[in-house]
Amino acid sequence: MGLLPQQPRVAISAVRTTSMGPLTYDAVIVYDKIYANEGRGYSSSNGTFTCPVSGMYFFTFSIMRTKNPEEAYVCIYKNDIELVCVWVDNEGTREHGAATNSVIIDLEQGDEVSTKLIAGYALYSDRDAHVSITGFLLYANQQ
Repeated sequence: MGLLPQQPRVAISAVRTTSMGPLTYDAVIVYDKIYANEGRGYSSSNGTFTCPVSGMYFFTFSIMRTKNPEEAYVCIYKNDIELVCVWVDNEGTREHGAATNSVIIDLEQGDEVSTKLIAGYALYSDRDAHVSITGFLLYANQQ
């Protein structure tokens, strides 16, 4: 009986420790504290995950809005095509609000995934890391 081929290992977990926005343009969120970057797909210089292994991936991202009246609106993109978004309104209060969204997507080697803060919105974060992304390979595509 032969050994089963080893599954490639790809995983990222990162947080942003500073607030962002509001901006007059859509901006890629750069996560500055990296907990895991297995497979070296995530670039902390430009905030983009470049797929190292073709396959099915799971991504989840969380955001928090500021206490100010700004709302938070973030989308995740594959090759600059919007996939899913999350929005936190101000609910008429000056309290923080938070939200999370997730997606499972098929990626080819070299595809890029990023999250963007949409123009006119703002994110709140600090050393407690209220803005985060996690992603990992569920299974590699058959060769």
